[in-house]
Amino acid sequence: MLGSGPNLNNVSAGGSETDAQTIFPAGTISNLWCRVKTAATANSTVILRKNGANGNETFSIGANTTGAFSDATNTDSTASGDKIAVGITSGSTALVITIIATTFTSTNMSNTVTHMLSFQDLSSQPSITGTYYSTPSGVTAYKTSSYNSAEANSKLRMRKAFTVNNFATFVTGGSGGTLNSRKNGANGNITANLNVGSAQLVQDTTHSDNLAVGDDFDWQFSDTGTTYSYDFYSCDFTSTNGDCIFACATDDPVTSFNTSVTTYYGLAGSLDTLQSIETNAQVTVNNAFKFSQLTCNVTSNSITGNSTVNLRKNAGNAGPSLSIGANSTGIFNDNTDTYTASATDAINYQIVTGSTGTSISISFIEVYGNATPAAAPTGPKYQHFDNTNQPNRQNYKPFGTGQMVIFR
Repeated sequence: MLGSGPNLNNVSAGGSETDAQTIFPAGTISNLWCRVKTAATANSTVILRKNGANGNETFSIGANTTGAFSDATNTDSTASGDKIAVGITSGSTALVITIIATTFTSTNMSNTVTHMLSFQDLSSQPSITGTYYSTPSGVTAYKTSSYNSAEANSKLRMRKAFTVNNFATFVTGGSGGTLNSRKNGANGNITANLNVGSAQLVQDTTHSDNLAVGDDFDWQFSDTGTTYSYDFYSCDFTSTNGDCIFACATDDPVTSFNTSVTTYYGLAGSLDTLQSIETNAQVTVNNAFKFSQLTCNVTSNSITGNSTVNLRKNAGNAGPSLSIGANSTGIFNDNTDTYTASATDAINYQIVTGSTGTSISISFIEVYGNATPAAAPTGPKYQHFDNTNQPNRQNYKPFGTGQMVIFR
């Protein structure tokens, strides 16, 4: 089913579009775009889906062709509450797509909203009970008996101020317990009952959490049965200052890197899917973002030399960089260096590990973009880091799986 990497996004690999739909506010979607890593042997099609029907944006991927593909002509309008997904019809089992992206311009022009999701790795299902944690970005990797019970591995450190609201999850199996937002290791205001007993969308559109610089934020869920499962958790991070988050994260197990490794990741998504070729991780940002506050969380480190995390632009270092010393752990932050991108810049993360010792584990990498003053009319871009291989049938993708949507 997949060309490479773990099962990051096939929440509806059998064709159940309902499981893949995420909730959008009012605005306009444009510039549907993807990057093909491995070509199919016949033509493939990508199409935007709105409320279970084909939207206007679509493009074909030619047989035996790789690279970037897009629809730069058509647009789709959304009303508040519309359910959005991306449909992929693969020409053959060989097709691998590493990035799906689009631009979203919100009707509310006074705020910048980052729509972030963490989603379930469907390679296995939970089979234990207890209280566990999930990052609001990336993938929750259920390994039958290994949830993330260490909350420190799931917290996303804030470097800008946000209001978090509009929580949603699609519950696919019953007998789950409750979900709470977590702020600095204590329950926040957002809550949801997960014990719904059937496959359905669950939301909290009433409560919100206000996050300041330095706050930690994550989800806590209790699993009171053995059949609880979900496809994604999502929420909006709203800024009145034009700020947005680009984050790659994982939950459990935390991603580990050996010595003398150079790997690349897209701006947002899962740390489970490394790319050894930088082109496959690059995302054209489509906006003149000012990037700052590059941050990562090192949870363990037995490498005895320095390791480095870089923000990259057009296959070169952009400036923001983190140096991780021998055996050092904790939060690393570059609060000095910035980079102002052009709309055509291809941006990604790079990890370079030291040459001696054993390994280093990283739970998240994030950088903040600022979209003010307003740039091109196309608006900020939604980054969707994805891995796809769906043979000869329609495959629906959550529009935001493990990623973010920037609204303006």
